Amino acid sequence: MVQLLKVMGIPRGSFYAAFESKQNLFVKALEHYKQTILLPRLEKLQHPTSALKGIEEFIDSWIAPFQRNEKNCGCLITNTSLEMGLIDNEVEEMVKNAHRLVENRLTQSLKRAKNSGEILDSLSPEKTARYVFSLCNGINVLGKISSQRKYLKSFKHMAMTSLTRNPGVELYA
Repeated sequence: MVQLLKVMGIPRGSFYAAFESKQNLFVKALEHYKQTILLPRLEKLQHPTSALKGIEEFIDSWIAPFQRNEKNCGCLITNTSLEMGLIDNEVEEMVKNAHRLVENRLTQSLKRAKNSGEILDSLSPEKTARYVFSLCNGINVLGKISSQRKYLKSFKHMAMTSLTRNPGVELYA
């Protein structure tokens, strides 16, 4: 708590007047993350000409921070679900809601891709959305290991190839 107050540059009383508790600050941080990071990532799924291209850009948005070697890469929601998502009911519900939001948006995009013939007819948009979201979570975990970062683009490539009507064709190198 001392380090947090020092970084924030405020006294303890001001912190508790503004946030009431460390828990409340964390909940506000999760909400801020959702608004400033997650929702803009989800907007990439609304690609104007190609649902499949939107899915590719969405996956790229999870890879890009690691390729830029940003200091604090990853996903606050993924990290929270791994570290404390099941400890606190409010946080657990926020994590579940974020996961549902991502899966729902991916499902919508995959339905558009399927209707336009961009992905295999045999794919279930719902199951495929969970697969793509799991890939993104894996990117967050493996991206933290610098030796694994070189593989992140190949993971995306394999996922994109597995969705297309011509899986043997490299559409997205």
